[in-house]
Amino acid sequence: MKTEHTHKRRWLLWLIIGLLAYGLFLLTLLPAGLAWDQARARGMVPAGVEVQGITGTLWNGAAVRAVLPGGLQVNDLQWRATFTSLLAMRLGWDLEARPQGGRVAAHVAVGPGTVVLAGVRGDMPAAPVVAPFMTWPVRVNGRLVLDLERLQLAYSGQVREARGVLGWIDAAAGIPEPLPLGDLRAEISDTGEGGLRLSIQDQGGPLIAEGVAEISTASGYRVEGVAGTREGAHPNIGQALRMIGNPGRDGRVPVRINGRF
Repeated sequence: MKTEHTHKRRWLLWLIIGLLAYGLFLLTLLPAGLAWDQARARGMVPAGVEVQGITGTLWNGAAVRAVLPGGLQVNDLQWRATFTSLLAMRLGWDLEARPQGGRVAAHVAVGPGTVVLAGVRGDMPAAPVVAPFMTWPVRVNGRLVLDLERLQLAYSGQVREARGVLGWIDAAAGIPEPLPLGDLRAEISDTGEGGLRLSIQDQGGPLIAEGVAEISTASGYRVEGVAGTREGAHPNIGQALRMIGNPGRDGRVPVRINGRF
């Protein structure tokens, strides 16, 4: 009797597993455009995110363009579903995209209330990303290299967790021509209040830069820090900094920039 009961339980377990697998199979065949519309209608898409030209299915698809918070455009977005996130009760995909002359690869997982990006690796021109934060029509050069270990977002767009590093390699900015600033590095973390924090530090180039930038879909962005020049820096860099503020006793200029996207 006990053996028969065990067999029934085992049979029921395999039936449930089979039904779940079949349901998952049907879900992956769902047209990606329809899935996107349904997710957006249910508030599952982070604020400020738009996707255009969607083709394929949830399992394997593509989009012509995605627009992220801040207006950054990502072209030629492609995805393929993975099953590694199912143990954490999430649907997961490996993504590849080309943001205006660069390349980004990441794993994204969607679960109850949150979207998680992990293993994000990116290399892209700095101008499309940095220019929106400039208060003047500054020309920007160099490349951004991103190594984002983890970014967890609520459906509202609030940042719940962030860990990573962002580098601005061969940074240059100026009017009318960009001036060499050296390499800059930012440690990425969350603010604990729904925003993203970048702790900025120069890497010994012509520009001295120390500060913190905070970005939030609710309150915009805020940059606070100090900036100066080292020996051998182009004179116009110092002149530009003095237009921002008066140098302190150490020769460094306090920097405060804030605004909304």
